[in-house]
Amino acid sequence: MALFKCKKRDKHDKTRKEKRNKKLIILLVVSTIVIRIVSIIGIIGLIGMINDSQQPIVDPDEQPVIPKPDEDLTLSEDGTVLIKCKTNKTSITIPSCVTNIGNGAFSYCKSLESIAIPNSVMSIGKYAFEYCRSLKEVIFEEGSQLASIKDSAFLNCESLESIELPTSVTNIENNAFYNCTNLKEVIFEEGSQLASIKDSAFYNCKSLKNIAIPNSVTSIGKYAFEYCTSLINIELPNSVKSIGNFAFSYCRSLKEVIFEEGSQLASIGSSAFYNCTALENITIPDNVTNIGRGAFIGCTSLTSIVIPNSVTSIGSSAFYNCTNLTSIVIPNSVTSIGSSAFEYCKSLTSIVIPNSVTIIQGFAFYGCTSLTSIVIPDSVINIGANAFRDIKDGSYIYCEASSKPSGWDKNWCSAHQVVKWGYNIE
Repeated sequence: MALFKCKKRDKHDKTRKEKRNKKLIILLVVSTIVIRIVSIIGIIGLIGMINDSQQPIVDPDEQPVIPKPDEDLTLSEDGTVLIKCKTNKTSITIPSCVTNIGNGAFSYCKSLESIAIPNSVMSIGKYAFEYCRSLKEVIFEEGSQLASIKDSAFLNCESLESIELPTSVTNIENNAFYNCTNLKEVIFEEGSQLASIKDSAFYNCKSLKNIAIPNSVTSIGKYAFEYCTSLINIELPNSVKSIGNFAFSYCRSLKEVIFEEGSQLASIGSSAFYNCTALENITIPDNVTNIGRGAFIGCTSLTSIVIPNSVTSIGSSAFYNCTNLTSIVIPNSVTSIGSSAFEYCKSLTSIVIPNSVTIIQGFAFYGCTSLTSIVIPDSVINIGANAFRDIKDGSYIYCEASSKPSGWDKNWCSAHQVVKWGYNIE
């Protein structure tokens, strides 16, 4: 009996040991898993701490401040575009987060007198400040990045008297300062990158007396300075290649136009100096090939003009009604003289047509009542009607041709005019 009982206890002991061992194994496995999870979490936290330590510390004072929706200005969601001004304040400083002043942003802000534009602004949109009739001062922050002043940006800003444009500006677009009637001074910062002054940019800026156009400008648009009636003189840098139609028309105080030596000017647009009644003399640069239609119409104070031998054509009405023009030398590069080119040049006393000319259109010298001597070479194969009509009574027209060429209009001169055919031009 004793042996049987002993064997039974051994069996139970073995079973208990096995169960205890299983529990130990499970506990060990769980402990290992927990340790690994904790280790991974610790590593991730450490990496996060390292990353955080590498992030730059940003001073909150240096962050651009975006105005709240209920403040003076409406901005785009990212704060870079100024959409609309909502205040009647007289002075506004645009926040430095703004890079573009949107179209019409300050349109009809009639109380606005002063605007400070940060150097972050790169573009002033169309009609941005139109009809800001009280605006007197536009201040650009030093280091401005402004590249363009869009169409009609300052249209009808009638109180604006002076403006200094940053070096960075490359284009002044159409009508940018249209009808800024009290604008007296436009200053371009040294080193200006301005490439073009577009159509009507300074139209009717009738208080503008002087403007120094930067030597980076290549073109002056149509009507750019039309009706700038106080403009006394203008110096055009040698970079300018074209002057648009009516660019300086009705500049009635303009006495002097100076072209810088080495001028690249190729063309003078139609009516470019129309009715510049104070203009006394002008020397056209050597590169000009065409004097446009009506370029100097009504320049009644013009006494002399030098046309270079680069010019090939004198446009219709180019010097129409230049009543004080006493002399003009037409170079032998000119092939055609347009209709009414010198009509009513009543002080012109003599004219020699070079043998390069083949065409003289109708009314070219009509009404030149002081013209006493005219020499026409046989190179001229076409003369239009009334080209030499109503010139001085008793004057002589000397023609190298032995008789009237077939291409000359039958009424090319007055019926009573004295014509000398077969004249030998030496």
